[in-house]
Order: sequence, then structure tokens, then C-alpha cells
Amino acid sequence: MLRKAMWRWMFVAMMMAAGSSVSATADAEIIQFKSADVPPSPFKARMAARQGKPAPLSVAGDVISADVAKPVGAGPFPAVILFPAAGGWNDTPAHWPALLNTWGFITVKMLSMEPRGIRSPKRWHTRQARPNVSVRDAVGAIRMLRTVSYADASRVAIMGWSWGGGGGIEKR
Repeated sequence: MLRKAMWRWMFVAMMMAAGSSVSATADAEIIQFKSADVPPSPFKARMAARQGKPAPLSVAGDVISADVAKPVGAGPFPAVILFPAAGGWNDTPAHWPALLNTWGFITVKMLSMEPRGIRSPKRWHTRQARPNVSVRDAVGAIRMLRTVSYADASRVAIMGWSWGGGGGIEKR
């Protein structure tokens, strides 16, 4: 049993090393798209109904960017939407996008801080950047993936680190 586990870890280590030295990615490009609209909260809807006012309108989603890289070839490829740690991409392991590309996945590295005016990565925990915001960003990214010919938008995963992982498990 121990021997099997050791071989498994050696295989993972070799794959990670191979991923950092093999270039199986086409050039990455920055793509802009709109995150999903923000519906009114149930509380706001109830308050409007109690006051006899019309239900509040949804707020339009933000225009955000992502660094999109795909494997070499025509596709369609499955995709992985990547969210950084609270410190931004500088505090997030850099080898994952290239490794996922070598394994045949499109990577969508979310660049969600800048459009929301968050200049200091350590202020990422502000109100504009709660995990439920990253859920709306992921929905926008999936909609964007439906428009590109090389993506299979029916096969999408979300991956994140620390704060960014919260968006992958947020219930919305």
C-alpha cells in the first residue's frame, strides 16, 4: 500500500516537472466579457413588496478580463476557470495554467480585481470582492467560453487558491 502511494506521488511530481518544461500552449490572450448580472437580494424584494413598491431591478454585471490560454490544436477543449488567492496572481502558484494547458485544458485566469478598482491585492477582501462576486464572474466566463470555437463549454471546472477557492464552493 505504501509503495503504491509512493509511486503515485512520484508520478504527480514527474507530471508537474514535465508540465513546466513542455510548451503545449498557444499564445495567451486577454479577453474582456461581462460578469453575470446581480439580482436583487430576497430581503430587498420583500421590503419593496411590503412597501407596495415595484421589485428592484437587477444591477448590470461588471466588465472584467481574463487571461485565456489554450492547448495547441483546434479543440474543442475543456476549460478550467482559475481564481487567485487574496494576494492576487503574485501570491498564487504560477505553474498551474501551463500544466493544465499541457494536459489539454483551456485556462481562464480571472483578472477580477482591476475592473473593480481594487488596487492593493491585500484589499481583495473588500465588499466588491466577496466569493459570491467570483461566482458571477465564473458565470460570465462560461458564457464567454460558449462563444469561442475552441472551447467545450459543457466541460468547465473552477479552481482557486485560498480566497479564490471560495468562489468554487460558494452556493448561488
